[in-house]
Amino acid sequence: MTRSTAWCRNGLLLFGLLVAGGCSPGERADIGERPETEVRPETGVRAGPGAGTETGEARDATSAAVRVVTDDAGRTWSLAHPPERVLSLVPSATLLLLELGHGDRLVGRTEFDTDPRLAGLPSVGGGLGPSLEVMLSLRPDLVVRFEGPTDPETPRRLDQAGIPHLALRFDQVEDILRAAYLLDEAVGPAGAGGPGEATGPGRKPGSAGELVRGITAELEAVALAVTGGERPQVGILLGGDPPWMASPTTYIGQVVAIAGGDNVFADDTGLYAPISVEEVLRRRPDVLLLTDGARVPTALRGLPVLRAPASLGIPGPDIGATAWAVARLLHPDRVP
Repeated sequence: MTRSTAWCRNGLLLFGLLVAGGCSPGERADIGERPETEVRPETGVRAGPGAGTETGEARDATSAAVRVVTDDAGRTWSLAHPPERVLSLVPSATLLLLELGHGDRLVGRTEFDTDPRLAGLPSVGGGLGPSLEVMLSLRPDLVVRFEGPTDPETPRRLDQAGIPHLALRFDQVEDILRAAYLLDEAVGPAGAGGPGEATGPGRKPGSAGELVRGITAELEAVALAVTGGERPQVGILLGGDPPWMASPTTYIGQVVAIAGGDNVFADDTGLYAPISVEEVLRRRPDVLLLTDGARVPTALRGLPVLRAPASLGIPGPDIGATAWAVARLLHPDRVP
């Protein structure tokens, strides 16, 4: 059994456990290995305005409305009231907030948020290194930001302003499911209007559990549709010169595994890394899967090329539709 096939089977089992167990926002289930540089701090640390402690000051019966959430930076926040003005710097999180019915709380967007429901909101620029002046002028009472060392200035300024900020990463598929629970708990009951009115058919807004169950069911259906078919050897290439590859432990690699493909970079334990065209050829892929905007290096133009949907680059609530689209590329005989 290949590593990708094993992930597909074990990963879907994990989805079922997350749904059945109601994965709490402070918990994390990891699939595959992560580089040592990505080890996260312990949770339960006192951090941010009004943060509680691991013993649960905010869980006291006299303050039952207070919600305590722990983000991907290991910081724990106590939120006494549902935030009314939310700014998301993470497009994946923004899409989850919309799908959960919290769009009426959003007060801004980034230049990478292209959903038409956000068109009327002011832009703060990029999600990393946003305009701090514009961000603070929007008076958010909660900011969702990228976790990592790339942009230390944004959390520093938010701390100075006393604004809670949830740091999130979307490295893997299960991060989407966990983030849905965390965001729903952090933001509180869904609003009744605004951009978030348009939610998925047949699902009440504000239900992370129902959203996760729907995503899980769709991914299981994709995996079932391609079961028994021959799994092509896929070289997943992103943009760049030299191009970057996506390993099986990434969101992109996991979607390809669910959709019935085996990643030729199966022995890479990191997330993304530059790769030479000579190494790609040495792996002998049956097909190249290129993400949106990536070009085919000259030396690889003799290989069959498939163009992945743009949504493959955004790990959000549309992951089911994305998996179907990739499965259709890899198995047109099974997924019309």
